[in-house]
Amino acid sequence: MVPGTKGPGNESWNESSPLGPFLLGNERSWVRKVCNSPRHNYIGSIIDTAFRDNDTKPFWRFIKSQRNDCPGIAPLKSGDHLVADASSKAEILNHRFKSVFSKEDTTTAPTLSGPRFPSISNITIDSYGVGKLLSNLSANKASGPDNIPCRVLKGLAYEISPVLTDIFQLSIITGTLPADWKRAKVAPVFKKGDRNLAENYRPISLTCVCCKILQHIICRHIHCHLDANNILSKFQHGFRSEHSCESQLILTVHDLMKHHNNRQQVDLAVLDFSKAFDLVPHERLLSKLHHYGIDGPI
Repeated sequence: MVPGTKGPGNESWNESSPLGPFLLGNERSWVRKVCNSPRHNYIGSIIDTAFRDNDTKPFWRFIKSQRNDCPGIAPLKSGDHLVADASSKAEILNHRFKSVFSKEDTTTAPTLSGPRFPSISNITIDSYGVGKLLSNLSANKASGPDNIPCRVLKGLAYEISPVLTDIFQLSIITGTLPADWKRAKVAPVFKKGDRNLAENYRPISLTCVCCKILQHIICRHIHCHLDANNILSKFQHGFRSEHSCESQLILTVHDLMKHHNNRQQVDLAVLDFSKAFDLVPHERLLSKLHHYGIDGPI
């Protein structure tokens, strides 16, 4: 209890109180009740949110946090036997993750036809804008290899934004990144299937939050360039503002119903690129970006 607060019998408590520094009997039960009350209110609000707003994510997140078991990565198969020690499992996963990356043949890279688009403009980063991005960070977001907590970046957003702005601007001018920003903490996440097979785990990279802020600024700048030059197809719904899976679904259903009403046949080709992000051919990507005017330090 804090000195000056009221006890279970509404009596004041302080250092010279007959209760002293210890609480016995009814006082202990009262303290336990007071401590448990906020917890019960918190659980009640999660349940209310799940039923009222049909948002069950907080509920299941709470249930998962209450589980005592934390198995981590299951033993992994290496040949015909299972490996349980952490070092060997890390080697198996590392070998698996490296094997899925593309080995690009740079001798046959094609070039896009047609005139080249205008070059993208330079970026001038504003200190206030950097501070605003930092202030919008989630305080509970995981930190990267630099181990700088997001709570610190968020709490000191406008104090450290001038320094970060200078680093960002220098990075863009020179076309280089600080060494720590090229590193990542790679965590394997189980997807589906047999937990003992390394191919059923996906690598999740935790990079430095400051680098993600710079990535966000460059991404917004590139989006403006693409929109200004009308480069993206109108059928591109992913990763665009005012576009989503829902907008694509609406157009698809509209086309299906239109052809159905006209008694016309409709053929659908659905493609799923396995591990598409890992298999990006970088030289071809850079060549395509250059054609669309995304060149220079950007």
